[in-house]
Amino acid sequence: MTYPPCHILFNAVLPVILQHQAHHQQNTAASSNNAASPIINLTLGNDMLGLGRAVPLPDSASNQPSSSSEMLLNSKRIPGPDPPIIKFCKHYDLTENVQKKLMDNGYMHACMFHFICISELKEMTFFNGEITALKDAVEQWPTIA
Repeated sequence: MTYPPCHILFNAVLPVILQHQAHHQQNTAASSNNAASPIINLTLGNDMLGLGRAVPLPDSASNQPSSSSEMLLNSKRIPGPDPPIIKFCKHYDLTENVQKKLMDNGYMHACMFHFICISELKEMTFFNGEITALKDAVEQWPTIA
């Protein structure tokens, strides 16, 4: 309601009320302009949210051939018992050549497989088939008696 009711009692106060209402509207308009929300600029780097990084694939989803720096014993596997290399090679039908190469390079017990890289086997002149047979034996290792 902008004007008071048209009545004789209100005629005397009409100019005062209108002046007060106009003053109030001016104050609220001025305070709303001064109290505007502050503007905050925030700059994030490209890698802040990880948007620029490639998503790594899990080991099982990778179809690429194994790299030369790959460990013989997968770090997620628990090693089996610790027999001598002679007993390990005999149990898993590994050739005497594999056994000889391991022992000539100082590997005397199966617990040492945890620290062997595939590249080290290649340096010891293991053939690809011998590496594959050794990998297969290490995968089955916890079943040794």
